Order: sequence, then structure tokens, then C-alpha cells
Amino acid sequence: MPDYSKGKIYTTRCRNDTSLIYVGSTTQPLSSRWGDHKYNLKNNRYKNSFHKLITDINDWYIELHEDFPCENKEQLLKREYEVMREISTLNTHIEMIRDDDGKWITIQLSQKTKL
Repeated sequence: MPDYSKGKIYTTRCRNDTSLIYVGSTTQPLSSRWGDHKYNLKNNRYKNSFHKLITDINDWYIELHEDFPCENKEQLLKREYEVMREISTLNTHIEMIRDDDGKWITIQLSQKTKL
């Protein structure tokens, strides 16, 4: 089970176009989360507009937006989506996920992509 006291919000940005910003959340170290993104790209496991946009992973980098210690997945995702609405240009989806108790949570962004 993830340790939500280690929650964090991160951004992934393009070195060649500073207007391209993806927002995510994790309880992992950022290096591990970045490794997951690289693995998904290398193995054609496109999950979102961010992965579909990348042609060279070396053009992108990950950085901490904020530490966000919390109690559960729902709190972490709520904060992630607040930050998405503020600064993201690549997160565009409605997502349904299960929380730690197996209950479905629906998250929806209020803005569309700026691409």
C-alpha cells in the first residue's frame, strides 16, 4: 500500500517548448516515477496525451511542483487535479480510479488542452 505521507505533485516539461506541461502525482521518488514514464514510452504503453506527444524522452524532464503529504489517494488526486487546472497544458482526461477502499472516484478536469 502506498505511503501517502510521501505524496507529491510533479510536473514534466519539454525543454524545447516551455508551454508543454504535464502534471502528475506520486508517492514514489521522482526518479522512480520518471522511470515509469520512460518504460511506458519505450514499450508503447501510451496512457495519455503526454506519452503520445513525446518523440525523444531526452527533450523532457521531471521536477517537483510540491510535496503534498496526505492520508489517501483521493486527497492526493484532488490536489493533483487542482494543480492541473492551474498550470497543465497536456492533461485532458476524465478519469475513474479506485481509492484505497476499492470505491470508484471520478475526477474531471474543467479545462481542455491548450495544444
